[in-house]
Amino acid sequence: NDIQAIDTLIPAGQMGIFRGDKLRSLGMVSYLAEDVPQLASALQIPADRLTFDPSMGGAWIPIQVEVDGPIVSGSVDRVIRTIQREMDSRQVNFICLRINSPGGDASESVRLGGFLADLDPSRVRTVAYIPEEARSDAVVIALACDQTVVAGDAILGGPGAVTIGEQEIEDLTESVERIAEQKSRSWSITLAMIDPSLQVYRYTRAGSDEAVYLSADEFATRFANELVVGNDDATPIEGEWVRGEAITIPGKILELDGRRAEQVGFARFVVNDFNEFTQLYQLEDSPDLIGPNWAFEFIDKLASPEVAGILLFIGAFALMAELSSPGLGAGGFLAALCFTLYFWANYLNGTAEILEILLFVLGLSFIVIEIFVIPGFGVFGLGGAAMVLLSLVLAVQTFVIPTNSYQYDQFGRSLAMVASVMTGIVVGGFVLRKYLHRAPFLGRVMLMPPDDDTREELSRREALVDYDYLVDELGTTQTQLTPSGKARFGDVIVDVISDGDLIRKGESVRVIEVFGSRVVVEAVTKR
Repeated sequence: NDIQAIDTLIPAGQMGIFRGDKLRSLGMVSYLAEDVPQLASALQIPADRLTFDPSMGGAWIPIQVEVDGPIVSGSVDRVIRTIQREMDSRQVNFICLRINSPGGDASESVRLGGFLADLDPSRVRTVAYIPEEARSDAVVIALACDQTVVAGDAILGGPGAVTIGEQEIEDLTESVERIAEQKSRSWSITLAMIDPSLQVYRYTRAGSDEAVYLSADEFATRFANELVVGNDDATPIEGEWVRGEAITIPGKILELDGRRAEQVGFARFVVNDFNEFTQLYQLEDSPDLIGPNWAFEFIDKLASPEVAGILLFIGAFALMAELSSPGLGAGGFLAALCFTLYFWANYLNGTAEILEILLFVLGLSFIVIEIFVIPGFGVFGLGGAAMVLLSLVLAVQTFVIPTNSYQYDQFGRSLAMVASVMTGIVVGGFVLRKYLHRAPFLGRVMLMPPDDDTREELSRREALVDYDYLVDELGTTQTQLTPSGKARFGDVIVDVISDGDLIRKGESVRVIEVFGSRVVVEAVTKR
């Protein structure tokens, strides 16, 4: 055929620059995609398989950062500062975010997720590694990474340390969708692991092995121009999407193990241990664990159940010794130190707040009042002991009343720790009382208890006590009589009881009746 006309596309001496639609009209491009998920759909591969390589085929400069324990403002601040510092100083291009968290403050999880999602993917690759658990809102942090790697038996989603309310879920939804869009990932699975009302279905493309796990809303957004039929309809035409059964249970938060997370597309890989992780990404050496300084590590160690239990045991035992001896001594100082460390560590670790500290201080104050001010009634003593025990339990958990399976398990562990400490104190007190006087060196700090014969002689003497000679004698109260207390008559201090009135310390009293060892007195001003 004769050439009718010639159009110049690229003038001589210039470089050609074409838009995608122009290239397609020229037959140089077969498909146009608006984003990574559409491109992945056209190529019939998962979207997370399309990733940038910040190393440009060179060597990785990796670090490892821990997200451990409940998600709180302080822990998120430390992670963000650590990543910023390392990226500025070492040109890090690979960040392994090691997550082991029951969730916590959802807004803080979103804040950390937003920070990770905003990192330049052409400069740094972020990979979430979950060896044990990332419950509830902690999965938002994993979503914000470029890829997620899990252990086969790791727990993802489901009930966590904090129960997220409906209004909070509504606020969370927009943030999760935005993070998912930034990372070209699906948001349905992530939200289903937080929101019990969200339903997620398995969609398969007829005539191929392509499958996606999406909510109805996300599917309609991603595949707006494609047909979908139900699994109970007629045989679908090749290329049509078929919606299968929901993988979620209405009213129940989605919880996945590591292998299931890989099947539904949330996790990229499943590994057995961290060595396999390093081999998977061809890291020459294990990434340096860049964590908090020694002070934060010290706090984490103090807040661990083992050390916390030891602090409680020593503190409670020292407090009992202090309350049973006159004045203030080493026992009071040691008890104050142990309880301060216990609440301080848990406060900085995000599980204790002002409520727990106030409960403990008030409960201890009530016990002291019961012992030294108004003995004999029991209300302050029992109430104070209950407040102290409650504060010790609440200090190691992020909730007050458990509302889900995870919280019930944590509540049981908290009770078991406090109960074991109390049992240890009772047993330890019995052993020390019985055997401390026999120990070398330590025997000098405790009087030897009387033997059976001596105890029987003391009982006989006390049974024969006679205070009849005190009738009409004048004395001075050594303690406040409310109504019982002590009074001095000459050189003798006697347990007495008032005739019904409260008598202050230092007032003069007269003995009006004696019944064996029961000495009744009245204030001398009454006569």
